[in-house]
Amino acid sequence: MKFLNIPNIITLLRVILTVLFPIILANQKEVLAISILILAGITDILDGYIARKTKKVSKYGRIFDSFTDLFFILVTSITLLILNYVNLIIVILFIIGYLIRGLGYLKQNKITPSKWSKAVLILIYILLVFSIISQDLFNLLKYPIVAYHIILSIIETSKIYHRKL
Repeated sequence: MKFLNIPNIITLLRVILTVLFPIILANQKEVLAISILILAGITDILDGYIARKTKKVSKYGRIFDSFTDLFFILVTSITLLILNYVNLIIVILFIIGYLIRGLGYLKQNKITPSKWSKAVLILIYILLVFSIISQDLFNLLKYPIVAYHIILSIIETSKIYHRKL
């Protein structure tokens, strides 16, 4: 199968981690849940890096990676909401940022995440870790990171729409 390459297998690992995260955290295994967040963040960086270095970048891989990112953030955020680590407004703001970015992807009919959007995703992973280990750090960083996420989504999407005019 052509799509089964190392980068896509790494992305598939992130899907498995996504499914494991709510189970682990619901069983109050916070250290393991934090390890899953960190490992998921590493796989997110690693899959794209390996794909570029081995020339395995593909349309399928970009779509799979982007949907896996969204799936992971949604499942993780909702789990953290249900277990009272984050509040509803943060989850809604995450979703708004991804919806805005999705409109841009639909308009250009391809998924092309920028380096800035990957940086935002890393910040979101860090924020999710802080939601478990330190509510003080989480509360300090949540609105700046979410604002950056939404503002960047608006800027990137508006650039796409202006190019298409």
